[in-house]
Amino acid sequence: MPRGYLPDEYTKGQKVYDAKIVGRLLKYAKPYIGLMIIAFFLLIMSSAIEVYLPTLNQKAIDKHIVHNNILLYFGSSDTLRDRLIDRYGGGMFIAGQDSFIINGNILDKSDLKRAQDLGAVLPVKFLIIDFKNTPVDLRSKVKKIIDSNDRLFIKLRGKAGETLEAAPSKNFFFPSKVSKKAPDYALSYGNKMKLPREELKVLMSGDIRGISKIALKYFILLIISLVILFFQIYTLNKVAQNTMHDVRVDIVSHLQTLSLKYFDKNPVGRLVTRATNDVNTLSEMFTSVVVNLLKDLIVVVGVGIILCLMNLKLALILFIIMPLFFLVTTFLGNKFRSAYRELRKSLAILNARISEDFAGVRIIQSFIQEINAFIRFDKTNMNYFKSSMRILLVNAIFRPIISLFRYFGVALILWYGGGQVIQESMSLGMLVIYLAYLEMFFRPIIGISEKYAIMQSAMASSERIFLLLDTEPDIKTKENAYLPDEDQIRGKVEFKNVWFAYEDNNWVLKDVSFVVEPSGTIALVGATGVGKTTITSLISRLYDVQRGQILVDDIDIRNWDVNTLRRTISIVLQDVFLFSTNINENIRLYDEKIEDHSVKSASQVVNADEFIDQLPKGFEEPVAERGATLSAGQRQLISFARALVFKPKILILDEATANIDTHTEKLIQDAISVMLSSRTSIVVAHRLSTIRKANLILVMHHGRIVERGTHEELMQKKGYYSKLYKLQFQSNIVA
Repeated sequence: MPRGYLPDEYTKGQKVYDAKIVGRLLKYAKPYIGLMIIAFFLLIMSSAIEVYLPTLNQKAIDKHIVHNNILLYFGSSDTLRDRLIDRYGGGMFIAGQDSFIINGNILDKSDLKRAQDLGAVLPVKFLIIDFKNTPVDLRSKVKKIIDSNDRLFIKLRGKAGETLEAAPSKNFFFPSKVSKKAPDYALSYGNKMKLPREELKVLMSGDIRGISKIALKYFILLIISLVILFFQIYTLNKVAQNTMHDVRVDIVSHLQTLSLKYFDKNPVGRLVTRATNDVNTLSEMFTSVVVNLLKDLIVVVGVGIILCLMNLKLALILFIIMPLFFLVTTFLGNKFRSAYRELRKSLAILNARISEDFAGVRIIQSFIQEINAFIRFDKTNMNYFKSSMRILLVNAIFRPIISLFRYFGVALILWYGGGQVIQESMSLGMLVIYLAYLEMFFRPIIGISEKYAIMQSAMASSERIFLLLDTEPDIKTKENAYLPDEDQIRGKVEFKNVWFAYEDNNWVLKDVSFVVEPSGTIALVGATGVGKTTITSLISRLYDVQRGQILVDDIDIRNWDVNTLRRTISIVLQDVFLFSTNINENIRLYDEKIEDHSVKSASQVVNADEFIDQLPKGFEEPVAERGATLSAGQRQLISFARALVFKPKILILDEATANIDTHTEKLIQDAISVMLSSRTSIVVAHRLSTIRKANLILVMHHGRIVERGTHEELMQKKGYYSKLYKLQFQSNIVA
């Protein structure tokens, strides 16, 4: 592939999201909808636990760590006292005449401010001691400590009322409830410091016990979340792998239906990429993006609603920066998409360069072109490096900006929320949980660059995959196609005024006509590039002709069942392809209907058993990639055995003896005679001595048949064939 060449498909996939493509992908996941529902249900459960966990922090702080119990003293403020008792009497505990202990978290902001303005709030915090929340085994010790330090404690004498209207903005998740019985004592923080540490620990045993319960609950929820996450990941990956398996099967199955015309225009490496790398990219999208996007959506929406319900003013402060945030991310996202598209182009060119250089390494080394090849590679590699650095640059800008917005949001919350805590308009636990939710809110957005890259790559891969799957096969079996039994096939081949071009109007064959009778032998002769191999490909209907007809047994091959037609024909090519398996499987091509004795019999006919029996493992001898461990002659003999073992009615030998040495050629001449005598045969050969016995020799020149006849007839004409034969004969004498 030239340095500047890039297939159209590499310039596509520019959309980050394409609903049609996603819809087609989801059709592959439809058979596994049950597993997907389970996975999404587990996902919702894990997301709910994730959102709930910070509330335990608030509960621990506000109920057991930082006590916000305050003393209200009204004096002559009868109006305010009556108002507060009407609203919060169930949470106001009588400490003395006109004095009450109340949890400041339950007071509405306006009521608290009014009480502060009137001097009704003493700047002292209290620890509440409630015997019913104290462990039974420690109650006697608590009572003893109180009795010995009775001057430090305030005895509470019941509730001021029965109603309680807790302010939701202060304690959204755990609003205070009306207790059936008032606590027993209150201890100011100043007096608390006068008690020995051991006695204080006993007094706070209820809080310690409460924190322990919360910690245990936190741990249990983490274990449950871990189990849910395991099954969610396993289930979703199973769906992804099953889906990708089906996509890969469809790709390979569809590729096998396409004609050689498609493979001529598309490098094998690119097609392999479709079934491997591109499918793996889709799998990554299913497991890393689709699920995370759904989870992130649940978390972001859920947390956003919670932030608003907890404290609307704090939420509005946060949301002020969001429009600017989305504007910046959109701008950088476009830059990222452009950089990623350029990266894919550079990678495609780099892969093509490496593939081409390694494929031609023998030529490069033979002509001492290693340095020039390296210079070309280094230039291509540098372009890829620059594209990668552009991605890194955009990413390096993207991440800090996202973090900047996050920390700016944290700073705003600390500024405003911290002031609210100082003014006792908000609990410390509320501020802590708000900051936790703020972090949870920004966390999915921080990973947007990774998800963006995966989504971009997945959309491009999906587009390339569906572009391949949407390619209609050129060669199709018609309805009610001709499907004869094996004994009905005679093997007659006829070309009627055939015109063929690989590219429009660049004719390779021009008005070619000939007939090969059943069991007859025809030879094709001519210089390289005149269309001999094209004729052999057309007989098997690897391509369709543009004009004229090709008939087998007087039936147009376009009306034959394609598989039946190709089973009727065996071909031996000059460039033999061997698979990376053993010799036995290379002969029968994994067809279990062909037994081992048939393979050995075919090998004996073509004299291939002579070298196979000398191999350490015989027919089970492993074959390296493309038969690299075998000589050209040995590979050719294996292809002869392969052609014979399928018992074809029509045999095509395309330059079949071109790569065989003189000794090997003598071994198979008799075998060829046997093969040709019992079936219709079409022989393409440069060695004219191998086709002297053909019933008909066609001499081709510039895509046309310029001479035809037997060897003797053509020699008597003293035309093109005669010149070729004499020239080759003289060359053999000189050699």
